[in-house]
Amino acid sequence: MSDQLKGQEPGLYNIGKSFAVKFGTMHPLKGPVAGSEEKGRIVIYSWDYVDVCMWEQCKAHDKCVFYIKRTEPTGGQCKVMHWFLKGVAVTFFNGQQTGIDVWRVGMHLMPLYRVYCKLLIAEVADPIAIYTDKQGRKQINPLYKQITDMADKISREVSKLEKQGLISPGNAPPLSIDEHFSRPKMIMRNRPVKIKEPGKAGRPRNPVKAKKRVKRR
Repeated sequence: MSDQLKGQEPGLYNIGKSFAVKFGTMHPLKGPVAGSEEKGRIVIYSWDYVDVCMWEQCKAHDKCVFYIKRTEPTGGQCKVMHWFLKGVAVTFFNGQQTGIDVWRVGMHLMPLYRVYCKLLIAEVADPIAIYTDKQGRKQINPLYKQITDMADKISREVSKLEKQGLISPGNAPPLSIDEHFSRPKMIMRNRPVKIKEPGKAGRPRNPVKAKKRVKRR
């Protein structure tokens, strides 16, 4: 490896040398896929622009591991978004795809993941889950719905790509939050909400009556 490539991310260079150089910039044409000459020189188009680090102007800077390790701004890219999108690129650009596959990954999935990353950073900067509006009503942070909606959009796009054979099933991590958490549907009001454990026919379970039924048998 030349001195110019030392210290660079090998995963990105495995996708393509030009891709690694242009990754995170606003240039949508990233260059050919590494080793694609045999397939007819497949070119990558990808919208993976990485924002500039805002340093102390970023509302999440006090929680950022990259900010803590530095004493002054560098004027470079946001490292959180850089590593986030790099993980997406290394996961989905597997080198076995055709031109249309690469286009769908770079111009459909990558922009969705980019917005998803920005929403997650915004949520870290605003950790308040429940707030009171001007009418005195309790409301849930709207960022949560935007994050879950974006996760569902990404999951649907990944499913389409898998069904069409454009990506290999299992390469993408599960993104739909509904797959991991069961969220009860409730309406936030000025009074506390009681969540009852469902029993038979949806009625609350009575442990005393349940014991009597066992004794009668």
